[in-house]
Amino acid sequence: PEGELVFPKAARRAAFRTSVSRRPLHSMPLYPPDYLIDPQILLCDYLEKEVKVSELPLKTTAEQDSILSLSARCLLLTWRDNEELILRIPTHEIAAASYLQDDALHLLVLKTGTGGATRRVRG
Repeated sequence: PEGELVFPKAARRAAFRTSVSRRPLHSMPLYPPDYLIDPQILLCDYLEKEVKVSELPLKTTAEQDSILSLSARCLLLTWRDNEELILRIPTHEIAAASYLQDDALHLLVLKTGTGGATRRVRG
């Protein structure tokens, strides 16, 4: 389907096997119900959270772990183990964002202003 992130399994497996240890994420705790972030953090710095990249619905594995990095300038998605870039979206191209929670499944759906593609990221 248009706009979904799908990547070759061989590339994910190779990155997962070469991983020895993972660096700590540049993160902070976010609390329900609003998961608010101080805007100054996004203006002067960035925030990282571990997420899963998948075509939905699909059970994911550790080899699909990725990092979502958010700042006032852009949203970056990189593979967790080798930090290779998957996707970069400047914030001015994000037309709409939705967050859905269903039991333990957290979904972030982004609609970009370039071609109307929808991106889905599982957290």
